[in-house]
Amino acid sequence: MRPERLEGRDMGAGRLPGRAGRWLRRRLRKIFFRVLPRKSIYQRVLTPDFYSHDYFDRRKDPLRESGYGEALTYREEFREVAEVARDLFRPTRVLDMGCAKGFQVLALRRAGMEAWGIDISDYAVSEAPAEVEPYLKVEEYRKVHFPDQYFDLVLAMEVLEHIPPTDIRKVVEELHRLTSRWIWATIPCFGTNPFGPDGCLEGKIQPERISYYRKHVVDLASFRHLVRDIEGYPIHGHLIAASFDWWTALFTSLGFLRRGDLETEINRRLGPAREGIWNCLVFEKVREGSPVSLEPVRLTEADFSSGGNGTWSATLPALPTGVHRLDLELRVQWINWRKPDEDRLLSVRCTSPGGDRVLGMRLVSYGEARRRKSGRLLPVEMTLACPADTEVRMEVCMADESRVQPLLSVVGGSSSHLRPAPQEPV
Repeated sequence: MRPERLEGRDMGAGRLPGRAGRWLRRRLRKIFFRVLPRKSIYQRVLTPDFYSHDYFDRRKDPLRESGYGEALTYREEFREVAEVARDLFRPTRVLDMGCAKGFQVLALRRAGMEAWGIDISDYAVSEAPAEVEPYLKVEEYRKVHFPDQYFDLVLAMEVLEHIPPTDIRKVVEELHRLTSRWIWATIPCFGTNPFGPDGCLEGKIQPERISYYRKHVVDLASFRHLVRDIEGYPIHGHLIAASFDWWTALFTSLGFLRRGDLETEINRRLGPAREGIWNCLVFEKVREGSPVSLEPVRLTEADFSSGGNGTWSATLPALPTGVHRLDLELRVQWINWRKPDEDRLLSVRCTSPGGDRVLGMRLVSYGEARRRKSGRLLPVEMTLACPADTEVRMEVCMADESRVQPLLSVVGGSSSHLRPAPQEPV
């Protein structure tokens, strides 16, 4: 049964009066949604009906029910975000993805920027102030009707976590098409963050599962581990709970680099970011390099130095501006094959010499390693976004006691020859 057909059904409890009937209906609906396929829940959460008056304006307990605990109104944070966007990014045109009632668009336009907003909620857009109503559109995030590179800055404030993991890459690709340079996103994350407050698991992962996530290195939470509301849906429509590194790896695989220096400044200036209420990530789009193939840069095992605890590092010579492919072959000495598939085996992180810009990141889980391992070698491909001729500091880090070490690294090609890094199935 489709979840939308469940609306209005009493699930056998229609004859019970008052509070008892409502409790039983909610209980039965919650059980029903727990056995419903993920795809059906995704379809339900991505409909305008989910983001209606009940989500935005009905008073409720936001710890148990999806949506805002009170009516969404204009707040001081909207003005502060507009001022930070103007000062740090200096954009002419800005897109607010997931604009809801358009209050952020209103603040941006009052700060002197040409701002537009899109949202999937008919209700939210219809409730927007008359001043910004002409600049808001009801759009589907995977296909937005604006020209290529029309915006200097795209804001995605508390919205990307509402996209299913199966669709998130397509949405980020659309953001790549829309922006000429900047993306500023706030995304509820967990794990460590080198440029600001760390994330947290509370409110994202079911309490009984949190101890598992603290003992293991997991980058993308399993759907069955997400916190649910009293109706059985993932709370607030949050379909992705992931680490800072997972989001960084996703964006850098599409030709962005992460600007930790700007994140540090935002975390200093914005109260919600400074307190860890908002997890801010800033990504810069790297322009394409020359279509002519580049001479590969080769490293051997001798070029890597061991830092202990399963960590190896190397320095790549200066690479020209563009998006390049990094091919690694890792020698597998021993892997704990009893580890769960979702646990992280290793990470490859490429940064600027100062460490304040992440040029590329690749995460390999145990499940992917089992599928890709050939003999005693594990091939790993990733993308590397270089904003200018600069050296690249590369670090390969094991997540636990498994023994894997770099064997050979080859950097070559340009953006026109780029082969996308493989993505793990969800």
